Amino acid sequence: MGKENYDRFLKSQNTLRDARRTSKQKRGKGGGGGFSDRWAPPKSDDGEEPEEIVLFKGEYKMPVKVGKKGAVKELERAYYLLFEHGRKTRNGWRSATCSAGMRLAVVDGEMELTYGDDPCPSCYHIDDGAGDINRRLMHVFNLITLGYWHLVDSDRTDDQGKPYKDWVPCEGRRCSMCKDGLKKHYGRRRFWEMGKRFIEQILTHAETILAKNCRCGGKLEVVGFECPNCGDVMVDLDDDPMDKKEINKFRAAPQRCPHCKKTDYPEAVTECDSCNDPTPLDIWDVKYQIMRTGTGTDTSLMISNWEILEEEEREKIQGLMKPYDFASGLFKRLEPAEQAKRLDIPNPFKDDDGRGGVDWKNRDKDDEEDDE
Repeated sequence: MGKENYDRFLKSQNTLRDARRTSKQKRGKGGGGGFSDRWAPPKSDDGEEPEEIVLFKGEYKMPVKVGKKGAVKELERAYYLLFEHGRKTRNGWRSATCSAGMRLAVVDGEMELTYGDDPCPSCYHIDDGAGDINRRLMHVFNLITLGYWHLVDSDRTDDQGKPYKDWVPCEGRRCSMCKDGLKKHYGRRRFWEMGKRFIEQILTHAETILAKNCRCGGKLEVVGFECPNCGDVMVDLDDDPMDKKEINKFRAAPQRCPHCKKTDYPEAVTECDSCNDPTPLDIWDVKYQIMRTGTGTDTSLMISNWEILEEEEREKIQGLMKPYDFASGLFKRLEPAEQAKRLDIPNPFKDDDGRGGVDWKNRDKDDEEDDE
């Protein structure tokens, strides 16, 4: 696996293909953004209605170790990626960013983003057999919830006794806050932290529904697939026809290019029935109406509607499209002692003064199937 392949993975900006790569991760044992800004789809079982959202791009550069020597490079994406630990503690469910960092490895011949080898109490206990701590790769997207909102004083106060502010959706013609003369704002900036199930469902919708529609409003037809690495045709459907089921299956899995011999997710070649510049819609081009169905951890997304985001409405929310600084905010990597305290687990590592548990720098590490 050559250096150019690592670099291509690190700097790729094809959102659907990149998220598809990381959503299928297999390995594993066992100044921005506050909790009030975290968004989760409303639940149909609770009688809630779908909310309309728009996803928007960020520019994130995340440190990741690469190759046998573990050189630290930057992973560039339009969304944020992190490994997260969670545990049910005496004070309720708590989560924390994995302190082990991230590593780019080759597993079974495929490039894979996995957790790193820096000191992490949760990883240590998971490897030691702890069954009450989880580890998940999370995709975090910036978004705007559409519609009008009121910003009102909360019942909660800060250290100086001043009330915090809460966002409350405007109820329209019967809104009591409008009648009281409270100012309303269009759109609210949020973020959405997605695990494997939700990101898979968003990608499947994008690949099987959105990708059949052109940005001009026309309908697209897949006429072939090309290699994202060398650009040569992998499949010409005029020569090798596929039905719809075969097309969806082909594009959702890595394929080996017959020309450059590299294995990667193929790029669809399309024709539009309305224009000469076929450009498939993706997740950044539309507004979604989304809900959750199911209970507990067994929940699924329901995309009840989607529409192309018109330029006029995009201009109304453009000023809100400021990506969160997750790395120094809500998803900051904590020192081992801080993470252990948050998750209420023993810290097995020595502190800066050399006191306490094991010396993580000299402990054995699992060999990874990895090439420079």
